[in-house]
Amino acid sequence: MLTADELVNRSKSELDELFLGGETPDEDALDGETEGRVLAGRGPLRAEAVREAVNTSLLPWKGKRIDRGVGANRFGYGPLERQGFEFETRIASSLVPDDNDVLIFDYDQPENPPGVRRVRDDLKEVDDGLFLGTSNAKLGGGYSFVAYFALERTDRGTATEESGGIEVRT
Repeated sequence: MLTADELVNRSKSELDELFLGGETPDEDALDGETEGRVLAGRGPLRAEAVREAVNTSLLPWKGKRIDRGVGANRFGYGPLERQGFEFETRIASSLVPDDNDVLIFDYDQPENPPGVRRVRDDLKEVDDGLFLGTSNAKLGGGYSFVAYFALERTDRGTATEESGGIEVRT
């Protein structure tokens, strides 16, 4: 089973290939809380050492929380957490030519600051409960790629079932 932590050291070209091979998730596939990781991108995020540093407690971004098509980013240090930068989800055409549809996070919401309102995240499921996304900023008439990120369901791999009185973790 592929994990978000394993994606941190992957190059942009490796993530491009994984993204293009991913599946369009159902709109409710991410309902609940997810843990996030920042992956390869433009500028400093091209360096593996930078990606490793931002995925420690130095970066307050923890992931996202989504409930029936409406969500927000989770920020915090330790047990202290708050949510911000709201978005709505929907299935739409990918920003990548000749790609299938994606689940998008649309940040063009009145409660967000102007810079955040220009952001659109595109998401694909690359393993059961593991999602790979592109963060894109609207510049001029189109969007420009900023970085990849991963979201992993917090309940991934913890489902249990009973079998003859024995609890089996899956």
